[in-house]
Amino acid sequence: AEREDYSLRQFSDSLDVMLKRLSARCPDAAIGFVTPWKVDRPCFQETIYEIKRVCRNNGIPVLDVSTGVIRVNDPEFRRVYFQGENDTAHLNDKGHNLLAVSYTHLRAHETT
Repeated sequence: AEREDYSLRQFSDSLDVMLKRLSARCPDAAIGFVTPWKVDRPCFQETIYEIKRVCRNNGIPVLDVSTGVIRVNDPEFRRVYFQGENDTAHLNDKGHNLLAVSYTHLRAHETT
């Protein structure tokens, strides 16, 4: 558990540094962060929490696809939206379009 806490802290600190440097280097850029989709791995929920926390602290909007937009564990969903039914990482055109629609909703919410 101590190693996981250290790794999560290291991840959070590194993400914070990256976002600060990116924002400083590209002050006029629209920057957003897309979470990984939900997977059954140790510390996944804690990692998503840290992504949201660090992004919020840096004023970066987050598209949280871990909440169900991409259903990587659903074989029928993968057949439609991934590059193959056994692929759990690479979206096809329909999958990318689904993310684009989600992003549009995020931008609309951000500007209201």
